Amino acid sequence: MNYFELISIALAFILLLPFTLVPWMLKKKSYPIDYYHDQIRVLKGYSQINAFSVRGIRSHLILISESTLNLDYNELQAIIAHEEGHIKLNHHVKMTLVMGIPIYTSLLLIIKGEVFFAIPILLITLLAQKVISRRFELEADRYALKTTSRDELASVISRYGERRSSLISTHPDVSTRLKNIGYS
Repeated sequence: MNYFELISIALAFILLLPFTLVPWMLKKKSYPIDYYHDQIRVLKGYSQINAFSVRGIRSHLILISESTLNLDYNELQAIIAHEEGHIKLNHHVKMTLVMGIPIYTSLLLIIKGEVFFAIPILLITLLAQKVISRRFELEADRYALKTTSRDELASVISRYGERRSSLISTHPDVSTRLKNIGYS
């Protein structure tokens, strides 16, 4: 087996990992929010207010921290609607492709001894991932408006969103997110 084949197999594994092993592991570390919603799960032992979604090959999960359950019902629905936006807009698949191709290219360059070219590609990829992630957050906020009120979403963003954003932030700052949903 040559290096190209070996790297190709490794990349296939890396690209499939977020859609196979990660959802399975998170499902084991969580419990359903209620009997009817196995896709919405509560992450055990995580006290910070937070939520995120993962995409499996055949299904998806929305995970919320235990402390998120203490929020007002409408705020909880706004958070879930935002996470549903990530799933419906295929953000997980898009991000995997955006990250996978440059990483694959970099690995090939490293194997060929071209580290000088691989490192800038990896750094640019890392920064691009942050920019794309912030854009996806804004898209998910807009998607959430389909099923939740602007006021409830704005309340959650205002209370729990990032106050400041930087080049390496994964989420835009609160004011950018509020403008994005037309809240003033």
